[in-house]
Amino acid sequence: MTKEEKIAEVYEDEEDVVVVLIGHGSKLPYNREVIEELRRRIEMREIFKAVRVAFMQLNSPSIGEVLRTLAKDGMKKIVALPVF
Repeated sequence: MTKEEKIAEVYEDEEDVVVVLIGHGSKLPYNREVIEELRRRIEMREIFKAVRVAFMQLNSPSIGEVLRTLAKDGMKKIVALPVF
């Protein structure tokens, strides 16, 4: 199986994929607003089952909190996307 075939297999059923947008975190509200707007725009496209936001520090929810919640909800295909 080629690399491209393996990638296609993972994403062949996008409705089962959850995207987690990971921000650095900041005291400035603008940081959160930018990531939340990106989340909203991705959700509007209705490509993925869900789009969540997580932060490395200073803001919540944390990456661990979001991943634990998704795992508890039975999500198995999670794409972590850094947004810096």
